[in-house]
Amino acid sequence: MLDNQVPIEVLIVDDGSSDDSLPVARRLCHEHEAIELAQNPGRGIVSALNHGLTLAKGRWIARMDGDDLSLPGRLDKQLNAWCQAKPRERQVVACQVEPFCDDRPVGDGMRRYCRWLNSLKSPQEHYRQRLVESPICHPTALMSATLLREVGGYRDGPFPEDYDLWLRLMKTGVTFAKIEEVLYRWRDHPQRLTRTDPRYRQDAFMRRKLEHLL
Repeated sequence: MLDNQVPIEVLIVDDGSSDDSLPVARRLCHEHEAIELAQNPGRGIVSALNHGLTLAKGRWIARMDGDDLSLPGRLDKQLNAWCQAKPRERQVVACQVEPFCDDRPVGDGMRRYCRWLNSLKSPQEHYRQRLVESPICHPTALMSATLLREVGGYRDGPFPEDYDLWLRLMKTGVTFAKIEEVLYRWRDHPQRLTRTDPRYRQDAFMRRKLEHLL
């Protein structure tokens, strides 16, 4: 239950993990009745995201990656900001992020990107900067589940699924805003998909930008 008395549903989507994630998830489900485990047979992030969306029963969707950290109060503050927005159903609310690494300093490129992300706050700033780079950190997004389903959820293809979604939403008039507070710690490491998967290369981003412009 959130502070504002909204019941919370936690879906853990295990996408064919090969470490100890599955037994940990099962233990959490046993200990907390609000947590539900959904298994996806290793089909990748887009399939896992859409599988979770299919199972979700709540009015809002807020996701995060398994190796990151949401800070206390994150969902309450984002939901309050969403409720104050007009029109509420057509808005994505994110928050500022703090990058961190377990065994080394955060690289200059990641620091610069997060500073740029955190500088975008209003809907106008997010829209104007949409073709520079992805204007919000994907796992900080909170939005209406209906809105996400209206656009068909996430698309699979040779492109970044989050950036593709943001551009499609903006094209339909959805606005983006960001809480002026760090509520999410974003873990950086060499095995991140954004560093290893060709869908997140600069040419893949460029193709999304060109399609959006055309």
